Amino acid sequence: MRDIDQAWLQYGLDAYVPPPFHYWVVTLFCALPFMLVISLLCCISDDEVLSPEEMKKPQHTAEGAKNVKVSQKPEKLE
Repeated sequence: MRDIDQAWLQYGLDAYVPPPFHYWVVTLFCALPFMLVISLLCCISDDEVLSPEEMKKPQHTAEGAKNVKVSQKPEKLE
């Protein structure tokens, strides 16, 4: 707590923020990255996340392109 008070005095910010609020400002500044990450994770909707079944389906095919089945077996190399 002493370090926080010394930092406020050293940078001359003591005149702008009353001493009881120094600790709240420092806490808010330290917690801000965590709040940002949590808010970004909450903004991602479930519609944007594909289920495993949807990932297996072809998304888009070009006109005239043939649907090619891909074999799961490894090929023999000669």
